[in-house]
Amino acid sequence: MIINIRKNLIGILLLSIFVFSLFFLKSFFKKKPDLIRITFREGINIHEIADLLQQNGIVQKGDFFKACDSESLKDEFEFLKDESKSKYFALEGYLFPDTYDFVKNEDPILVLKKFLKNFESKIKKVRIPSEFSLEQILIIASVLEAESTLEDGPMVSSVIHNRIKTFESGGKNKFGEYGFKRLQLESTMYYPYRSKDECPPDFKSAYNTYEIEGFPPGPINSPGLKFIIDAINPAQSDYFYFCNDKDRKIYFAKSFKDHVNILKKINKS
Repeated sequence: MIINIRKNLIGILLLSIFVFSLFFLKSFFKKKPDLIRITFREGINIHEIADLLQQNGIVQKGDFFKACDSESLKDEFEFLKDESKSKYFALEGYLFPDTYDFVKNEDPILVLKKFLKNFESKIKKVRIPSEFSLEQILIIASVLEAESTLEDGPMVSSVIHNRIKTFESGGKNKFGEYGFKRLQLESTMYYPYRSKDECPPDFKSAYNTYEIEGFPPGPINSPGLKFIIDAINPAQSDYFYFCNDKDRKIYFAKSFKDHVNILKKINKS
């Protein structure tokens, strides 16, 4: 009787091992979903991100933007709680430009979490000055992405910071010139479009810093870490103007008169 019981137990054990082995082998050889790797360049905007994701079959653009408005993301990521509600598109500036792996028809919330977790890990490496919000720093960094070079980032940042400092004096700078409550940054003029040619007829951007005072409602693209650091740590200068020539070389000026003279030389060359 004991021998029979032992035989039955051994049989059950062997059967269990066999079933487990089949399950393990099936799981091991089960085809894993193909990963799709996409690199998002620094300075890309949220529409361009959505286009890339849709083109690669990751998520539909409409579903992507719907997910960007999800309150669950704001509950999970503390840094989103102070995001401006007057922005054209939620999460613009927070989708960190990098290389990511996705699968086809991925949940758009999971897609966004990949960007936001990466942003969270990067932003922990920097200290946001107490006089600025995170979003204001991202606005400055996004302008640097659009208008600066890697080499000149700190100096262009100094121009923007010098203009911001005049807010307390009604837009008057140390040289007696007025008007700097309007930051006058060309990259903001047509957002969310890249240029006037892309805009619908009679379009006017609420981000146009030639027409509005102070900061625009939000960032205009996704800045990389280098320009975020430059936005936090500008060079020290007395410059209030900058411009680019056709080769993207940047020229700086302290006064409007000097700025106009530089523009004249650039236009002649």
